[in-house]
Amino acid sequence: MFHRSSLGALLLSAAVLPIVSCSTSPSLTSITISPSSYTTTLVLNAAGASAPTNQQGQTLYTATGNYTHPGHPAETRDLTNEVNWFSYTPELVTVSTTGVATVTGGAIGSTQVTASMPGFNGDIISTPSTFTVTLPSTTKTSDVTTLTVTPANPIILEGQSAGFSAIGTTGNGGSENLTSQSVWTSSNPSVCAINAATGICASTALGTAAITATYTNPDGIQVTGYTVLSVQVLGQQ
Repeated sequence: MFHRSSLGALLLSAAVLPIVSCSTSPSLTSITISPSSYTTTLVLNAAGASAPTNQQGQTLYTATGNYTHPGHPAETRDLTNEVNWFSYTPELVTVSTTGVATVTGGAIGSTQVTASMPGFNGDIISTPSTFTVTLPSTTKTSDVTTLTVTPANPIILEGQSAGFSAIGTTGNGGSENLTSQSVWTSSNPSVCAINAATGICASTALGTAAITATYTNPDGIQVTGYTVLSVQVLGQQ
């Protein structure tokens, strides 16, 4: 015989199930930042290239979080003021906690900007945006306009060292090894401390570090180049 109490239990479970299935929070799956790339031209004062100024406009980055929730449509949320903003080359551009990117000084070159936020399985990092600062078209063709750091994105083992080179390209297409004439910095000295004069980096911990070279032209304009070093354990992919 089917008891009234059994019917009540079934009705109660039916009422509870939808509530239980919706009790989980949406999961952050990816972050998209905008603009995907940005280019600005270095502004010089009336004296010309010998005295660069930092009057070029800022740009605002926005970060959008993409969420999934089982049984529900995908969601997006504005995370601009919640994510951690990062510039691979702060010597070229910095990004505030609210996503405002500002050219740091009289330097030219390209770098990447990313946004990150903790997720279920660790930090979720956005696809990078390329931020480029260029020279005015009136600059001397003998000036170094780009600086390339090699090797590109090397991977070394913990405890090993890596040597980097900086190759400059001038406005007329010439190239020059500027390794010893550049100033070297590491975005994460706790992972890899670099010699500012030689470009030799000694790894001290696992992780990644952006390695930046900065060269100053005779007229005062600086050019930056960077690469990303990864320090791993043997057998890590």
